[in-house]
Amino acid sequence: MGQEIVFDPPEGIHLGLPERFYFAADAIGSSDLKVLLRDPATWWYASRHNPWRKIRDSKVAHLRKGNALHTLILEGKTAYERGFAVEPLETEHNDKARSAADIKEMLKKHGVTPPETWDKSKLIDVAKRNKLGSLCWDVIQSDFKTALSRGRAKISRAEDLAFQHMAELVHLHPDLGPWLKSGLTEVSIFWRRPDDPDTLLRARLDKVSGKLTGDLKTLSNWKAQSTRHATIRQITEFEYDLQRRFYDEARARAREFIAENKIYVYDQDGEPAALLAEEDKVLADIMQAETWLWVWVFYQVRSDEYGKERAPVLIPWVHQPQGRMWDQAGEKVEAALGNYRAYRERYGFETPWAEIEPCAEIADEQLGSLLWKGIPE
Repeated sequence: MGQEIVFDPPEGIHLGLPERFYFAADAIGSSDLKVLLRDPATWWYASRHNPWRKIRDSKVAHLRKGNALHTLILEGKTAYERGFAVEPLETEHNDKARSAADIKEMLKKHGVTPPETWDKSKLIDVAKRNKLGSLCWDVIQSDFKTALSRGRAKISRAEDLAFQHMAELVHLHPDLGPWLKSGLTEVSIFWRRPDDPDTLLRARLDKVSGKLTGDLKTLSNWKAQSTRHATIRQITEFEYDLQRRFYDEARARAREFIAENKIYVYDQDGEPAALLAEEDKVLADIMQAETWLWVWVFYQVRSDEYGKERAPVLIPWVHQPQGRMWDQAGEKVEAALGNYRAYRERYGFETPWAEIEPCAEIADEQLGSLLWKGIPE
């Protein structure tokens, strides 16, 4: 099952925290709340307290693709290239030198004349020393394999094309573009409520600035509805309101943590790092903002696959922290946490959780849909 890392974070704001450390913390997040709200006993089986649980595999295709696009949109090309390797497509490199004769000819065109007796490997070494390795197909393939061996995730050229296109559309959006350039990315917040100090809570905000908190969502339009209607259906069916309300609590606590200087910064390896001046400025804006808006950014990447062609879609929705949905989402959060505390008290963490109800009689009213079914003649 692999070795699971352990991360015990202090309460506060964590900037640059690698995703693997965030999920390694024994804390309750919005995904946990969704399970605890409807099926609290099942939560234990997906938690670290279950010794038979399989560790989350970040190599799963949909996780890998989602992480790649999020990185490109939120953190930029440098972070994207640092975490992911694009598989070279041979048809896009027809001009690259392949044989020993090709490499010799390429070197001569660039003013390098190697001995005629040298084999292909020596010629490639010469090309590398003269910063011409990128013109050799073997070097391009070797660099890709090396990147994979060093932990970078594989992305196909078609996926890369779709991601680059989507990121460009997002960054060119008149409202989203400037905000993405000014805010903080992947902000992790850990906190405890005064009335329940035994429960560590966590949230990971995709993008946050003084005026906005943003959450990127993949559009899943499997019912072939209009794209705008599909986003609304997705919000309701997956109960995004719960995450939206819970993350506002995290942001409110973040303002307190900024005032208390409970800020922790990490490099890409999870080691402590220094706070940058531009990050400090955004934190000051967040602390001063007493109100803010929530933005869902729905996107659908392009597809050029035969029979599955689709255009890119970008639909942002802004939501105010008020109204019936807002109030009801708060009730959901409290109900989920109440279930968590009740099951924790009943079972602890060493005993597998279960849902055991007393025997009860079922009424006709509960089977109403059956009463209207026709009887075969």
